[in-house]
Amino acid sequence: MPRVRPIERWLRSFFRHAEVRGWCRRGIAAAIDAPRLFKQEGLPGGPAWDDVQQLVASTGGEDPRDIRDHAILMLFAIYGLRSGEVRVAP
Repeated sequence: MPRVRPIERWLRSFFRHAEVRGWCRRGIAAAIDAPRLFKQEGLPGGPAWDDVQQLVASTGGEDPRDIRDHAILMLFAIYGLRSGEVRVAP
């Protein structure tokens, strides 16, 4: 996957050239800024796999609510679904 910084430079260079040629309005190149990315920015860390396995194992039971909870946790753990992607009936 390409980095943001080189793409930003390429776009700014292209629009500077386009401004000189009269293909677009002046000022577009100056308005192009790369998003600010911080060193510590990225995906949040998840729980250790051992902790996930313990949590999933703790939901064993025959009650319909226990079966539902176990299925939801399996979706989270195995498929990496987020809470907003799993709809729970009350």
